[in-house]
Amino acid sequence: FVPKNLQLIDPRGIVKAQNIAQFNHAKKPGLDGFQGICLSYIQTLQDQNWEATHPQSNFPEDERQKIIDEYVALEELINTLFKTTLGRSKDGSATLFSKPIAESNLSDGQKVLIQFIVALHAQKGSLNNTIFLMDEPENHLHPSALIDFLDTLSKAATNSQFWIATHSIPLLSYIAAKEPMSIWYVEDGKVSNAGRHPEKVLSGLLGNDEQISYLHSFTSLPAQYAAINYAVESLILPNVIGDTSADPQVAQISNMIGMESSDSYISILDYGAGKSRLISGLSELLEENEINIQDKINYFAFDTYTDDLEVREKTIQALYGKDKPRAYSTREDFFTSNNDESIDVVVMCNVLHEIPPNEWLTILNPDSLIFRSLKDTGYLLVVEDQRIPTGEKAHQFGFMVLDTPHLKTLFSVSGEDIDKELFVISDHRNDGRLKAHLISKELLSRVNADTRKKAITELRATARDKINELRSQAPNYMTGQMHGFWTQQFANTSLFLEQI
Repeated sequence: FVPKNLQLIDPRGIVKAQNIAQFNHAKKPGLDGFQGICLSYIQTLQDQNWEATHPQSNFPEDERQKIIDEYVALEELINTLFKTTLGRSKDGSATLFSKPIAESNLSDGQKVLIQFIVALHAQKGSLNNTIFLMDEPENHLHPSALIDFLDTLSKAATNSQFWIATHSIPLLSYIAAKEPMSIWYVEDGKVSNAGRHPEKVLSGLLGNDEQISYLHSFTSLPAQYAAINYAVESLILPNVIGDTSADPQVAQISNMIGMESSDSYISILDYGAGKSRLISGLSELLEENEINIQDKINYFAFDTYTDDLEVREKTIQALYGKDKPRAYSTREDFFTSNNDESIDVVVMCNVLHEIPPNEWLTILNPDSLIFRSLKDTGYLLVVEDQRIPTGEKAHQFGFMVLDTPHLKTLFSVSGEDIDKELFVISDHRNDGRLKAHLISKELLSRVNADTRKKAITELRATARDKINELRSQAPNYMTGQMHGFWTQQFANTSLFLEQI
């Protein structure tokens, strides 16, 4: 089941009856002669789909829908494995990369892949209960393309066997991940099972331990780069993010504050507003439903850093005009224009981790802007990316990202508080990364030096556990980046705890 001939035959030089014959032949198991079949198959199916979707089509409805479904399945296969779209030219030729397929300058690997795609599509009804023999399928193919194809093929032929002869380390690593006991090797004319010791196979392919170490060093490079890069970033002040369309955190905040409720009108204080990307995003969401931001949200921005004040004011004025001040940099300025207990929700979006922990008590005490501005029924909304992808030096202790357990400790949250919805959790993508926590004003006064110390001590323990877990995993860019993140968390919490 591996194409060997790469001289693809252009269907435009073949009469229609012969293309149809090739189309039917493609459905027989195997890949013999596919160099002359595959493009005819694509062209014929596209022609059938063209006729089936024509307004004056004479196809019976069940046949017409079957053709359309088969063509859609072929398009999806090409899009998945070829990373491009199957098209059609003005003269009716099937195209890839905006050219008739025979003229699209396909590489040898792409010529192999297009034959694989057609065989998989044409023979999908007869692939089960099949033994596939594949001799060095990695020839000409990019490793990731081969693995994508084999993954797709194995899902289509769930009750089949695959016998693959290969020298490809990426392919072997894929097979080992799927079923480690399935790898066999030949040494001195004897066939043996590698079992759970793939180093036997690596030794046969690469030679001695030194050569294996070269491979290990090379595959570790992404992890090393990510970890080092994160450490370097953690010495640099954080950037202020401007307006970003379709921001998932903005959608999360909208959901948490009930912005889409028909009768909602909410006063929001954007604490650490930066360039006021929050109100830009919320306005964009409302505009999709033809709703004016002024009819739903009474917005105010607060940020002690004045570098972005001009941008902040322009963003707000574009939505609200200049009717009253809405951007503040001091508590006194805010209360000059606004009353105590005038805000429904204070939003801290990716802000808490940037505030030095020795200031947490100050910003939450009864005389603080947050506490005084909130209505008795109001909430503090803490929104954080729990795996911030870029390191930063937000303050003397770097940064600290508190997750649900640490926030519960900081605010002394009980089970009864959760039942009363005084502490509400949102995991926007259900992967533990984009987290938001609604914290009732009632809980703010519980924060003290003791709860702060306990929360940061727990965060350090979490970081330690995560580091140990990552060091037992295979190195790659993601694990390197996460190691950088948790190493910083461990170091930053330790630095703070040693100084209190």
